[in-house]
Amino acid sequence: MIRLWYIPSDPVKGLYRPGKDSDGNPKIDYIDPKKDVSPEAKADDKVSNDLKKSESTTTDTDKVDREIEKLKEKKARLEQEIRTAEDDQKKRLEQELHQVEAELAQKDNDNYRRQNAVVF
Repeated sequence: MIRLWYIPSDPVKGLYRPGKDSDGNPKIDYIDPKKDVSPEAKADDKVSNDLKKSESTTTDTDKVDREIEKLKEKKARLEQEIRTAEDDQKKRLEQELHQVEAELAQKDNDNYRRQNAVVF
């Protein structure tokens, strides 16, 4: 019995990367290190480098939260004053209460918090 072994004189060295063909089916791409790298590969490398250099940010909504809390306290104080006020003062306090409620409705939401948050 004779066994033959194939020993390549120049072993293949390169990179293999998963990819997609023109129909969107998965395939394996071979990148020859001896040839110039294609623009697609350069773009992929740039994207992967950008991912490695990702940054983290912190969003601080404390100032907005304090502002909303002050409005809620003012609303509660006005409601208390309305209960004990005279008729002529009641109208003025109710008008002020409506303004505070309108401002609170405008500011007490996630969109307002996002817009006025401090990012660092």
